[in-house]
Amino acid sequence: MKKQIREASAVEQETFANWEKRSVIGARARLRGNIACPALEVYGEVDGDVAAEGTVLLHPGARVAGSLRAGQVVLRPGAVVMKAHGGSL
Repeated sequence: MKKQIREASAVEQETFANWEKRSVIGARARLRGNIACPALEVYGEVDGDVAAEGTVLLHPGARVAGSLRAGQVVLRPGAVVMKAHGGSL
């Protein structure tokens, strides 16, 4: 089952963890907190650290402000990463 944070205007939490499959941060979502998951797609904004064993896909308009660790990182044109460590980035 895919975990989705799509329509929230702002979500704050210390750590988000989803070990089932894939998490999605929607275009209008603004997430403040750390994320740990197998795979992640970001359309909106994440203010926190991201850790994924698999692929992190950042779509146009996506923004991550924090460390980014993943098995593979895919940046689409228009996506922004403010700080990154490890992985393939």
